[in-house]
Amino acid sequence: MFYNDDLQLSVEETVYMFGSVDLTDLDSDGIPEVVVQSFTGGAHCCMAISTYTWQGEGFRPIYFDYLDGGGGAL
Repeated sequence: MFYNDDLQLSVEETVYMFGSVDLTDLDSDGIPEVVVQSFTGGAHCCMAISTYTWQGEGFRPIYFDYLDGGGGAL
């Protein structure tokens, strides 16, 4: 991802079938977060979601707690 023509975020995600990158203001601060969603190709589901926020000079990952009884992470 580029900001003011400078590379600020580079993420390698393996996408088997479905994937998306969205800009969404998750914390209502007026600055959109980057939400990367990809299908993991697992036999029992699953979507992997990585979220990044702009802090200071670059993007930083946002870490979330486990969901669904500890069976996965957002």
